[in-house]
Amino acid sequence: GQDIRALDVGVGGGKVLGLTRGLGIGDNDLVGIDISPKMLALVNDLYPGIDLREADISDSSVLHSLSDKFPLQLVTAHMVFNHLNDKQLRLALFNIFNLLSDNGIFVGLVPYPNNPAKFDVLKDSSSGYSSLEDALGEEKLFIITVRLWLILNIWN
Repeated sequence: GQDIRALDVGVGGGKVLGLTRGLGIGDNDLVGIDISPKMLALVNDLYPGIDLREADISDSSVLHSLSDKFPLQLVTAHMVFNHLNDKQLRLALFNIFNLLSDNGIFVGLVPYPNNPAKFDVLKDSSSGYSSLEDALGEEKLFIITVRLWLILNIWN
């Protein structure tokens, strides 16, 4: 099969990296970033073969610091966007867009957002949800093909 290179944004305790490894993506094809050296050290103890870097997805320097990993087929961000203000969110999405290959997939999980208007991109009249709050509930997963800015699905 085709090699898949993946980035996990905001590695936290390493859960998503572990799940990604479970999909068969090798450590050499994985990179994780976080703004916390403490989290990176924790994850490095769990997965010493994964490339871990201190970086901020909402900073323009992230594109240069990850240029050796271009193009990425998969980018994940678990519980990251809820920590960003509006400007940081726009920059993060711009950077993810530019890190992905043409057919790349972005998978992000957000908790119930403090500012639902920030996540208007998730509104979909065909979803059967009467409001964004109903759609997201406590914690929902959304998948976006960022190159097309197209929502594929929202589910529990």
